[in-house]
Amino acid sequence: MSYSKAIAVVSGGMDSITNALMLTQTGYQVTMLHFNYGQRCETAESDACRRIAHLLKVEPLALQEVKLDFYKRLPSGALVNEDEHIPDGLADLYTDTLKQLFVPARNVVFLSIAAAFAEAMGASIITLGGNQSELAYSDNSHEFFYRFSNMLQYGCYRSIPKVVSPIYDLDKVELVKWGYDHGFGQVYDHTYSCDAGTIPPCGVCGCCRNRRVTFLVLDRLHGIKDGQSYQDERWFHEKFLPHYTNQRGKAIWFDKYLDVIRRPR
Repeated sequence: MSYSKAIAVVSGGMDSITNALMLTQTGYQVTMLHFNYGQRCETAESDACRRIAHLLKVEPLALQEVKLDFYKRLPSGALVNEDEHIPDGLADLYTDTLKQLFVPARNVVFLSIAAAFAEAMGASIITLGGNQSELAYSDNSHEFFYRFSNMLQYGCYRSIPKVVSPIYDLDKVELVKWGYDHGFGQVYDHTYSCDAGTIPPCGVCGCCRNRRVTFLVLDRLHGIKDGQSYQDERWFHEKFLPHYTNQRGKAIWFDKYLDVIRRPR
């Protein structure tokens, strides 16, 4: 079978892995491109990507890893600097935690390197895991993808890829449900999303909270359970859920599921 080629930047988390899987289902030969840039979760993310690539063994899916060491020499925020505090998943309901977590120009760097792979390999698209649950980050927006694609018209020659996100119109609940509906349910047990980089995941950071909310909703709506354990199993049910459902703070992506989240266990 002949495939079009695509480069999927993946972290090993649910969003980006679903993005790559969706492309394989629509006729693309996908190279998953994972970056190790000195993040706290570098080892766990890399291991997740390797496990998933081995588990799937899908013909049009491959994995490439790229090592970047310069972020360790920059003031790069809490995801890279272990001396900085990782905010928990309750804090960002009320305060702007993006400045603490944002890695300088990270998606600009990732997409630029992905563009080099795309041009060399003749890939027509590059994809990030941007979706409706990640719009707090401006570099996950349609506008960012559109402007970067326009720039590549001048920056590439042999092959000029476009930056897209097949899961852009979905939130985390919807994209994981797509994966289960298409036979990839077991893949999510091997994904990894934790700002702290611990094994098992901490269970308290914003990434862990988002995953736990996602599977709480999926379990209550569809009986789909999280196959992952957490270092702190109690925080989510005993601290986060009661506080969120009674004092919600600023708008956040899972507010649309509030009635489901409020259901008794």
